[in-house]
Amino acid sequence: MQEIYSAKGRVVITGIGKSAIIANKIVAALNFTGVSSLFRYAAIHGDQGMIRQGDFAICIAKSGDTSEKVLAP
Repeated sequence: MQEIYSAKGRVVITGIGKSAIIANKIVAALNFTGVSSLFRYAAIHGDQGMIRQGDFAICIAKSGDTSEKVLAP
């Protein structure tokens, strides 16, 4: 948890399917507590421009077997 609070950028949380629903709820909770965060759907490659240097990424997956593992180039 300390890594999240010490991150210089935003917290970017991603997931697909039910994991995306959970990720959205976590983003809402973090923003409510004052931690700047956003949700990025893992399967949409055009959203990669939302991620900046210094952001902290959390990837949520039920199985861990998804091919959509890379957030940014």
